[in-house]
Amino acid sequence: MKIAAFSTATGAAATQAATGVIPFTFPPHSSATFRSDWLTAAEVLYFHLHGMPDQPYWYGDKMITAIGYSQIETARLNGPIVFVANCYGAGSRLVQALYQAGASAVVAGPGKNYTVVGAVRGADLLGLHFIAALKRGLNADQALVNAKSKIRLRALISPIERDALQFTIQAKG
Repeated sequence: MKIAAFSTATGAAATQAATGVIPFTFPPHSSATFRSDWLTAAEVLYFHLHGMPDQPYWYGDKMITAIGYSQIETARLNGPIVFVANCYGAGSRLVQALYQAGASAVVAGPGKNYTVVGAVRGADLLGLHFIAALKRGLNADQALVNAKSKIRLRALISPIERDALQFTIQAKG
């Protein structure tokens, strides 16, 4: 399964652990160096960037603009499944841009989605189990249910994992 991952520089270790691939990091990349063809060959796209409410951009460290709505919308995706570990992913304009570009499913969560630098926790832990389930042949709906079941016990004591249980497959706009 071909996976492409995009991360803040500080989140790169957790993103790599969750996805099994070395992510494109922001910085050193930015929206000025971003290439839409990075998105087109993958079966799974994974984003671990900063999202802000009502913004048409996702950001890297130090709020460097990483990717914009128009950069995603004009990409020609081949039906990838997308996991968005960013804050404020649910209902965002960029999720709709992913669908408009050709994503088959987009998983994201509402509000702030905390992670731990250098550790696979919260949204990244959910993403790790989600990708593992996809690799076992589950579809996106089944994979998300399976991933949530893997973190449910930890969510009883950890607000970071409890937040990740709010992730859903986003509706197409």
